[in-house]
Amino acid sequence: MPEALADPSPHAQTSRNESSEALAVPAPDTDALSTPAIALAQLNRAPGLSERKRMLYGTWIQGYLDYLKRQCLGAPRPAYVKRFLTQIRDSPHSDESTYQGAAEALVFYHERLLRQTVCGDGYRLATLTDKEKRKIVSQLNGPERVLALVVCYTDLNLKEALRLRVGDVEISKRTILVSSSTGCADRSVSFPESLQEPLRKQRSYVRDLHDHDLADGYGTVDVPDEVVRQFPWASKQFVWQYLFPADKRTLDIRAGTERRYPMTPDALLDAIGSSDAPLTRAFRPLQ
Repeated sequence: MPEALADPSPHAQTSRNESSEALAVPAPDTDALSTPAIALAQLNRAPGLSERKRMLYGTWIQGYLDYLKRQCLGAPRPAYVKRFLTQIRDSPHSDESTYQGAAEALVFYHERLLRQTVCGDGYRLATLTDKEKRKIVSQLNGPERVLALVVCYTDLNLKEALRLRVGDVEISKRTILVSSSTGCADRSVSFPESLQEPLRKQRSYVRDLHDHDLADGYGTVDVPDEVVRQFPWASKQFVWQYLFPADKRTLDIRAGTERRYPMTPDALLDAIGSSDAPLTRAFRPLQ
């Protein structure tokens, strides 16, 4: 998760204001909201959810509370979310969309109803409504806009999106290969047709940036060791360039040269914060 934004950032100021306002609101009754009937009643009163999403969230929240009861874990706590989601991910009957649906529901339950911050490596904070997503995307430009589109409308979280290489995206087939840290394909996710043109423009932007770096005598990126052993020239290949590169090169002390690393999460968070859009926390990778 990125470091807290500096004081001059509009997003940081918003966070402080929201924190101050939260102090004036009575804390939710955690014990009462541990009862499925009360939790579902509160869910039905929550604004901004479609009927379909309300039903989906309700199913997962009830399943989660039943799980806590069976395991004798007591009141819901953020630490229990990871346990429950791990159980779902390990089930042979679930897929990535099932997992993401459960994650969204439980984050909504803890963040919106219980007002508890959920933590856990790599989980996606995807509690934005479609209206909120459109508002955020409409106020962004350039690579940050494309990155927000990917996070909003695919099954990738911010951490995974920032790791994408140019060669991971097959625009004509509308698929993205999500790779592990070793460079091996971990899973494949699809994206809507509306993302084809933005991703095509982003690819062209990276091509121009890479050509410029090569002309300056640079143009390498970090690649997995296994790939380097098999293909020593891979670090300069276009397909290995990051799809969302930083706007400046950084000195790699070990390699003794400047390289182009992916943009940091703060680049997107700053852009969202400066657009005064809601729920910027939804784009933060969990830690």
